[in-house]
Amino acid sequence: MFCKQCGQKNDQEDKFCRNCGASLQEIKNEKSDIFKVKKSKPILLIVGIIALVAILFFARDGSVLLRLDTTIECAGYTFTIPREYEAEIVEDVALQITETKSQETALTYIYEGDYNQLKQEFMYIKEYNLENYVTADNGTKLVNVEEETVGTEDVLFVTIAYETRYSTIAVFKLSDEYMFFIQTVNNDLDTSKELLLNLIPIIKEATPTGETVSPYNNSTISLFDLLRK
Repeated sequence: MFCKQCGQKNDQEDKFCRNCGASLQEIKNEKSDIFKVKKSKPILLIVGIIALVAILFFARDGSVLLRLDTTIECAGYTFTIPREYEAEIVEDVALQITETKSQETALTYIYEGDYNQLKQEFMYIKEYNLENYVTADNGTKLVNVEEETVGTEDVLFVTIAYETRYSTIAVFKLSDEYMFFIQTVNNDLDTSKELLLNLIPIIKEATPTGETVSPYNNSTISLFDLLRK
């Protein structure tokens, strides 16, 4: 080590400079402090990373802030659910998806039947008897039917009313024999439509993993009976 006063080189065990007699203790203390800082940096880094992960993943109330994409199997299909949503299986055949931020919920079923035939039936009702059409027994009314192209998919949007509640569904083709349909129950029809538009690409990307399970067949009345639940 070198003396700060005169620059003389000294041994590590020397307490005073061999040339000028100045104390070398201050230099030893500085080196000791530098060593301590270097040694503590990895520990501080690890602690900082752990703290950051905890902040990103958990809120003060313990709820998860940052989620990873998950997969879930339902009705013979595997769905990849983005981190912005939660999903659970309902009644063994329906997939319930909830947007974590808004808590808006939709149910997804597989519906057996021909998409074009179902569309024709609804469009016929819309053209000839929309305002007065009331489904069996319970007073459920057909409010509106529209077909739109979402991405490359033709999607039938159907809105019905039961007492003071509204339900909007999106129906689109899964195969020649089956359809997916996604149902929301929300009096704010714009919010329902936005949720459906966000979920359609997610449902469309589902991959078959087994035998398709469909508890419902292609009948307008049967579809209404289901929607009014």
